[in-house]
Amino acid sequence: MSTRSHVDPQEALPLLRLGISQKLTLLFALFAATLLGATGWLAFKQGRAALESSVVAEVQSRALEKQAAIGSWLDGQLSELRGLSESPHIVDDFTKLADLPADATPDGWADFRDDLAARTGEGQDFVALFVMEPKSGRVLTATDPTDRGRQGAGEPYFTNGKIGAGLYLVPDRSRNLMLLSPFLSTPLRARNGPLVAVLVARLGTESLASTVDRRAGLRATDEAYLIDTHKQFVNRPRLLTDADASILTSDRSTAARLCLDHNDGLDLSNDYRGVPAITVYRWMPKFGLCLITKLDKAEAFAPVYELGRSLAIAGALLLLVASAASGLLSRTITNPIRRIESRLASGMWCCPSPRATSLAVWRVPSIE
Repeated sequence: MSTRSHVDPQEALPLLRLGISQKLTLLFALFAATLLGATGWLAFKQGRAALESSVVAEVQSRALEKQAAIGSWLDGQLSELRGLSESPHIVDDFTKLADLPADATPDGWADFRDDLAARTGEGQDFVALFVMEPKSGRVLTATDPTDRGRQGAGEPYFTNGKIGAGLYLVPDRSRNLMLLSPFLSTPLRARNGPLVAVLVARLGTESLASTVDRRAGLRATDEAYLIDTHKQFVNRPRLLTDADASILTSDRSTAARLCLDHNDGLDLSNDYRGVPAITVYRWMPKFGLCLITKLDKAEAFAPVYELGRSLAIAGALLLLVASAASGLLSRTITNPIRRIESRLASGMWCCPSPRATSLAVWRVPSIE
């Protein structure tokens, strides 16, 4: 027959062996920890919500500012090109030149080209200008020799440029980067109305990028860029490294997909690099472009994490103070009880009197 060993409950539960002072101290400490934890968690949640709302509002505000600035700049370039195409001096000179045979090379072409060249280059609105024959798309004259070999057939800036002014994006491989260079085109008409040429302006990637990527410099991971309807980068994102630039030519993020569905909004998933980010996307229907403005979450929410650490440290310090105070408080309660126990143990009580009946008479000692 097996015997069951006897286990003293006080040995099985160490908490039962604690004195009343330790138990009260532990009770007060647990109460303080619960109170501080609940208060700290509520404070952290409210602070986090406020900080996150502030950061999101900052990115959204920057996106709206950039959208307005980019739209204004592009509208200004289109207006400038239309004004040039409607200039009486340009119209009259080109109308005369357009009537010459295709193989003619008069000095007038050089004068006309120099007139256009004065409106291009550093400090000017356009990087280059060239004029295309409206039927074949052949370049008649160009300020940049590299544009003379262009063929208009199939190019939207030539096909649509015969109808009205517009913005078009053409792959730019001049620096071995798969970027898109913005082209503007507009019809050039004679005074009596017939189309005599298509006037095309090349803006270059740098001129547009300088407008898109203009920043205050207060954030390390903020950036803005444009993509076209094929998700290709119009300007190179600032955080795109040289090693990745040759293989990463488009934005496959959720924000890009939503934006190219003609939406405006906010996305908190990964960016084109696979890094968690706060991304604001804005569709620009007039130009067929999507503006992406973003900030990495790690930087954006760093104050939130700092707030959590500060609250945790403050809570731990307050808990230590509360534990020490609870220890002192428990002693003020238990010390009188211990004095009573000590006096009772020292014999300051009497046994039942011989003359007592069935009831014992006890003398309770004074606590003074």
